[in-house]
Amino acid sequence: MNGTLTVVPLDMCYIGASAPWIWATQRWTSNPDGTITIRITLSRTFVDNTYGTGQVGWPGGNRQFHHLVNSDKLQMALFDADGTRKLEFVVDYISELPTAPGGYGTHGVTGRDGGMVLGSASDVVSALTSIDANFNQFGYVLTTDSPATNAAYAPNPAYPDFIYDVWYEVTVRSEVFGAAGFGYPRVTDLHASPSKTGNDTELLVPADCSVIGTIPPPVDPPSTKSVKAPSTKSMKAPSTKSTKALSPKSTKALSKQTKSPSVKGPSTKTSLATVQKAAANKAAAQQAAAVKAVADKAAAQQAAAAKAAADKAAAQQAAAAKSNGKKK
Repeated sequence: MNGTLTVVPLDMCYIGASAPWIWATQRWTSNPDGTITIRITLSRTFVDNTYGTGQVGWPGGNRQFHHLVNSDKLQMALFDADGTRKLEFVVDYISELPTAPGGYGTHGVTGRDGGMVLGSASDVVSALTSIDANFNQFGYVLTTDSPATNAAYAPNPAYPDFIYDVWYEVTVRSEVFGAAGFGYPRVTDLHASPSKTGNDTELLVPADCSVIGTIPPPVDPPSTKSVKAPSTKSMKAPSTKSTKALSPKSTKALSKQTKSPSVKGPSTKTSLATVQKAAANKAAAQQAAAVKAVADKAAAQQAAAAKAAADKAAAQQAAAAKSNGKKK
């Protein structure tokens, strides 16, 4: 280490493999003390720190504080510059923690929902999450309602420092990466119960950072509420009851009674189903194309980075060999 703090701007981005409208950003910092700090911030379209009366955009409106405590976590793998996995662990988001000032906090990689997958917990110097910071750094011990805000997550004057974003941060020892040095991190699993997508676990795949936030959620299918059933007052059908709702069953019954081919017109329900299916197929195709495009670009970038690292290592080895030859 040269004693300076090196902050890399924006190192990596991800999007949801099955829900490309959710995303995450990842930054890492080399610290003067020989440690490396990595932070992953999740998009508000997937999860946030709003709950109770302060919740924003939660389907069903039943987002409660205990949902954050139960099982939320993030799994991360860390690789050296040669692409060898050296550490992998799960970080607990927030749990009961009597030793914390606010009574709740992250257990990091050593308890509750956290744990080690590969390597030693002693190589993880510390762990912090945004909700832990809210409770134990800013003193916002709010176990019922998060601060009231709006759809743009404007700061609440009574709680100006409250963090609405969900993020996970770890600091690790650089020695674990050996002579090759630190390479890069990867998010390998993400769990939020519940999430705004309806899926508690989402697979994140590396993506071009210019893509995040540009892929909209799927378009809702046309609503059947705008379609009015024909009035029975002007119809002299054998049975008012069988024509009132015009369901597939009642239409079939009416057809049998009248024996009239004109009754068997296209069903409104069938037409709507066709439209819904077409809209869903179009949205799925657009999402699949977007995911493939960003995945292909990310793969190309990774391959180029790997080649550059290999070329650099080969050049260093060649230079070292040449230098040794001169010494002899």
